[in-house]
Amino acid sequence: MVQYINPELTDMVLIYGEALSNGGAARRLYMERFPGRQVPCERTFVNAVQHLVLSTEIEAVQDLGVSCIVLTTDEAGFTRDGVFNSHNTHIWSEENPHQIRERGFQQRFSINVWAGIIGNRLIGAHVLPPHLNGEGYLNFLQNELSDLLDDVPLQVRRDMWYLHDGAPGHSTPGVKNWLDANLENRWIGRNGPVLWPARSPDLNPCDFFLWGHLKQIVYETSVNTVEELTVRVNNAADADSIRRNFDMLVRTQASMARRAQACIDNGGRHFEHLI
Repeated sequence: MVQYINPELTDMVLIYGEALSNGGAARRLYMERFPGRQVPCERTFVNAVQHLVLSTEIEAVQDLGVSCIVLTTDEAGFTRDGVFNSHNTHIWSEENPHQIRERGFQQRFSINVWAGIIGNRLIGAHVLPPHLNGEGYLNFLQNELSDLLDDVPLQVRRDMWYLHDGAPGHSTPGVKNWLDANLENRWIGRNGPVLWPARSPDLNPCDFFLWGHLKQIVYETSVNTVEELTVRVNNAADADSIRRNFDMLVRTQASMARRAQACIDNGGRHFEHLI
């Protein structure tokens, strides 16, 4: 993959605007204006604009100083099989221990789990409908979110921002209208006042921290029923090593800020190798 330096990305953004957001026209214009450079494909012009938007939006939130009062949320699927990687699963012993690791069960089940992090608090976990649509998500926002936030101080709830990704169920008109009415301009997501980039798990603490910790606890032993799986998820979220590990949760939020800055510094490209 070709790596472009920031001045080249800036030229792409300017030419894309000059070409009225037409990728083909932008490519031809770029070729004429910079004959000595490698010519980007049409998609690269779009990506350059998206990277600029991402960097601008992240900087806007950072300028407001709201990193400690952003409720970052996400959803994850928990299945009966759990997380299994045969390449990394080994049992070391001088004699054959005849160990068995069950997988590929005939009876399968899963649950869809929502959780959030704000400051030093874990919110949830909360089980959502398995196939979440806009109606189900709106019902969650209207009738269940406030109960999950009961232990959050009132002033924090008044000032907090709400962050979610661009899943289809998050992006319906009903959900957007509810967020606009209840959070004014204090929400981050698709079609929101502050955009959230697609495919960015490396920026969301639920993705780069929480789900891995929860699944490590949940799948210590095999799960036999969906009810048992639900109990295990809730117990894992309530474990002292997560819910009451306030320092770790604060460090996780600080890591989000560092990752956001690294993303900006690297022009919106991959950055985890820099942190």
